[in-house]
Amino acid sequence: MRRVILIGDSRMQRDVYICNARDLFCVSPWFFAAREYAISFGWRYYILVPDKYGIAHPRALIKPYSNTMTDFNKEQRREWADVVLTKFGYMFKPESHTFTIIAGQLYRQFLAPGLRQRGFAVDTPTRGMKIDDQIAWLSEQVAEKRKQLAQAREKNRAEAYIG
Repeated sequence: MRRVILIGDSRMQRDVYICNARDLFCVSPWFFAAREYAISFGWRYYILVPDKYGIAHPRALIKPYSNTMTDFNKEQRREWADVVLTKFGYMFKPESHTFTIIAGQLYRQFLAPGLRQRGFAVDTPTRGMKIDDQIAWLSEQVAEKRKQLAQAREKNRAEAYIG
């Protein structure tokens, strides 16, 4: 199974005219930690954005914006999730992809159940955590993964030297 990470956007945005989506929100410690989590494990990730597109590829060029998911009423959030779910239906298959959502409740509200209804496995590891606790958890996961990779590299060097 290939894991896809869905990361919520952030109100904290770089003061630029236009840039890659992955860089627009990197001024947010929470977003930075979530992005590093996805990258350190080598997982594909997308950014959830509250606009007509619903998602942004990390390399997509986007402009800063002011609307947030809290600006949407319940029906607008449902419509937003439907847009995202439709796109994912073309991009991913339940038999080969699983989703991890690292985003607030308003993003997960209709998105997570919709993915499950379509047969996808969905994980929400930071659900119920406060922002600071999420940052700490994400950072711990990244540190542990980097430690494992460093140990594996060291083992490979030792085996290459001996062999």
